[in-house]
Amino acid sequence: MTSRLHPGGLQSYHDINPDMTTLGKYLAGGSSFGCFGGKEEIMKAFDEGRSDGGLVLSHPGTFNNNVISMRAGCVALEILTDDVLVEMNILGEGMRKELNELCIKYGVQERMWVTGVGSLMALHFGERKEGDDFREYLKVKNKDVEDLFWFWMVENGVYLARRGFVALSIEHRKEHVERFLEVAEGFLKTWAHVFR
Repeated sequence: MTSRLHPGGLQSYHDINPDMTTLGKYLAGGSSFGCFGGKEEIMKAFDEGRSDGGLVLSHPGTFNNNVISMRAGCVALEILTDDVLVEMNILGEGMRKELNELCIKYGVQERMWVTGVGSLMALHFGERKEGDDFREYLKVKNKDVEDLFWFWMVENGVYLARRGFVALSIEHRKEHVERFLEVAEGFLKTWAHVFR
């Protein structure tokens, strides 16, 4: 999923040269698709034409060599330029910043906050805990408020994952983000008291 966050993926951003890389269906416009690649010594194990007598691994898959997925992938690579990815992630960074500012404005920042990077973000509901242990957050997560937020958003025409996950796509524009923020602020105006 992190390959959408930077031209070359987060591995490029962080100057990491992994043994293997995987890419998902966003690369084929959402169609059933996945791909992987890696260092030569790993990938040659899948080369049926290898002449060194080494072990050859088969790679079965429902959508291997699927013409529709492959064509969608080729077109996606034409559309997903570096500039498009950068623009999408800048939009996400701004959205996350504004959502957190709304939480502060309504005094709920210790009970509702947003984390993420680039075009990916997650809304959190519950007692804010410092640290990296996600299990601690799960102990204090407020599922009732999370559900209330989700139903509010959907009822007002804004869809996001039930668990509070948001993934912007290249089709999202400033006006979509503004609508999300408008509906989220409506929720906070109406329901901020349930956080106390």
